Amino acid sequence: MIRPGQARDILSSRTSIVVGETLATSLLGFLTFALIVRATDLDTVGLWVLINSLLGFSRAADVWSRGVSSFVAQARAEESDAAAVGYVTTAALSAAVGYLLTALIAGGVFSLILPWLVQPHEEAIVRQMLPLMLITFWLMSMATVYQLGFLGFSRPLYKAVQTIGGNLIFLAGTAWLAPAMGITGLLLAQIFQGAAMLVFAVVALHFRLAPVPGLRLWDRAKFGQLAIFGGKATAIGALQLATEPILRLLANHFGGASSVALVDLASRIVQVVRGIVSAIGQNLIPSFARITRADPAEQTGYFLHTRHLIVLLAVPLMGGAIVASAGLGILVLGRYSPQLTTLTLIIGLGWLTSLLSSPAYFLLFGWRLIRPLMATHIAMVAGMVILGGFAGWIAGLMGAMVGGMAGVAIASLTLTRTANRHLSQTAPALRWTWPDLIPFTPILLAALVPFVIMPMARSPTSAALLATLSLAGVVMFTLVNFPFSHALKLVRNIDN
Repeated sequence: MIRPGQARDILSSRTSIVVGETLATSLLGFLTFALIVRATDLDTVGLWVLINSLLGFSRAADVWSRGVSSFVAQARAEESDAAAVGYVTTAALSAAVGYLLTALIAGGVFSLILPWLVQPHEEAIVRQMLPLMLITFWLMSMATVYQLGFLGFSRPLYKAVQTIGGNLIFLAGTAWLAPAMGITGLLLAQIFQGAAMLVFAVVALHFRLAPVPGLRLWDRAKFGQLAIFGGKATAIGALQLATEPILRLLANHFGGASSVALVDLASRIVQVVRGIVSAIGQNLIPSFARITRADPAEQTGYFLHTRHLIVLLAVPLMGGAIVASAGLGILVLGRYSPQLTTLTLIIGLGWLTSLLSSPAYFLLFGWRLIRPLMATHIAMVAGMVILGGFAGWIAGLMGAMVGGMAGVAIASLTLTRTANRHLSQTAPALRWTWPDLIPFTPILLAALVPFVIMPMARSPTSAALLATLSLAGVVMFTLVNFPFSHALKLVRNIDN
């Protein structure tokens, strides 16, 4: 069991801050999603999700901020805080122009492709939403640039305050405006969220974190460094951003707009786990950048510690997420949805393979090794499209999701091998014994519990009770068997 002193150490670590941020924003996101469903309908929510997802893909054009966290961390280590802030402001001013042009181009492209993207009766709804969504896209993209700066300064608390505060504003705005104004109220709440996050970021960076008198806000040399790296990483960024739109386009093609909403809700549930691991990884990228010139044994040891921690976190958390989908479906949709649970199982198992290979991604990105990342992401996107389309043609929506996630799994399984080849010595293979397998037990239970227990429900009340008991059982099993002391050592290693 965990001791009080260990609890204090864990809660004060950078890793715990980013994990807490992910959990808080996920909870607020589910509450907001529930309000949206009740204020509109699943079809409208599906259209909002689909357009948001495609707009997010347009961030692939970003060549100005992709390497901010790495350059900031390196500038702090080798130059000064003033030089580090210069990278953030240069990226932000470049982003202000770049994202404005991106939004205008995206708006024009959407106007042209809408008749092929949605049903005729849905086109008017999307055209009404699009202008407000483009404003939100610009504001949120700008706020994200500063988040990368906070991570480069190793100050995830600033990012956590910005993100959680923004989500609270979105929740409050949706509760206030959506019941009367429907989807328009939701979009206005998103604009308030983005504006507040951007203002907070500017004030926090320039007046609290690193006030630099007489700072040169835009530097051509710094922009050149960011653009060269961003240009190399653009294709990878496009491939990364393509995965979510591909899933939603598959869902829209094989199941319609309401299926897009269910796939998005399942993805949000899985994203809780992905977000925790990715948040840890955002701290790891600067760390890997700092040890570029370290002893080969130290590099390999850090990589193995990172991989072990993520295995310990990802497997039981994903198990809990899959089980939780039954109860979250009742909370958000107002009913138990077997389809949602099945989608969460398929999507969760697919992304679990990606999470288990994520230390390899963090290592290669921190070292700015673009070519091997490119090959992996090309394989992932091609696999999702080809396998998802073929399986969807055979078995409809569920087949498309299985095929798409199979593409993710196949590409992910090759990534760690690639990272090992770039380490000075090859990391040893994991040797599993029964104690090592204990964290995997919840995921095995999660694959069975909702499908075995939930059909026994005879009313919404009994369904909610069974879902709660199922989740509680998995959580208790994990808490009893989780190796907290070992995980604490790994967290300290990551934070130092």
